[in-house]
Amino acid sequence: MKIGKITCFFIFFLMFLFAGCGVKVEKVESQRHIFLPGYFYPTKPFWDEILSHSSSDIPIVVLNPCDGPLDCSYEYKSDLNYLSLIDALIERGINPIGYVYTDYGYRDIDDVKTDIDNWIELYHNIGGFFIDEVSNMDEDLEYYRDLVAYINLKEEETGKRLIVVLNPGSKPTEDYYDIADFIVIYEHDISRYNENSCYSIHSEKSVCIVYGATETDMEKIVRESNTDFFYITDDSYSLPYDTLPSYFDREIELLK
Repeated sequence: MKIGKITCFFIFFLMFLFAGCGVKVEKVESQRHIFLPGYFYPTKPFWDEILSHSSSDIPIVVLNPCDGPLDCSYEYKSDLNYLSLIDALIERGINPIGYVYTDYGYRDIDDVKTDIDNWIELYHNIGGFFIDEVSNMDEDLEYYRDLVAYINLKEEETGKRLIVVLNPGSKPTEDYYDIADFIVIYEHDISRYNENSCYSIHSEKSVCIVYGATETDMEKIVRESNTDFFYITDDSYSLPYDTLPSYFDREIELLK
């Protein structure tokens, strides 16, 4: 059916008006995904449930033996259970990435790079890095550019793609999106959440993490947010990533 000139003008006028007023335009979505902080040991039964899902449901899992690649006794060795888990995740098409913290740019960057080296040496199949405690300020951008450049160098050395996720836990300045594959734009409990917390113009690169949320909260967040990656859990405030959400299957279902 053809649309008349007057009708066309009216439609384009409305689109311009809505855009100018900052009205959110509903985006046409493909499936969105779970971004999973798997901060529980490989022998925990939660992994059976995770591995029962496809990589289209859960494409990325963060592994965190003890705030980095070493175990909590700080022995320099690979944990066989983590090695087996990494292989199992890869077999399912799920990308395991390793946890590294930066103390908002205050941690010595050489120590951070050592963590990167240790992950690659001890767990050579690791698929990238979850960089935690990231600053969101322009004055700290060079610190993270340096770190991402170092990871890119490791890509060349290993011949393996290594994804980089930065976690400021809030929306950073625009230049951060140029250096990362993904950015966590919200990581807080439900009490600090508002309707714009998980809304981003970079939806395909954005991750929303909310803890202490009821199932009703979870459904509301998924409904009103546009990020492509979510982890919403009713786990406790003190240790929010040591179990799976009680509504895990429902969350996956809503994201499809």
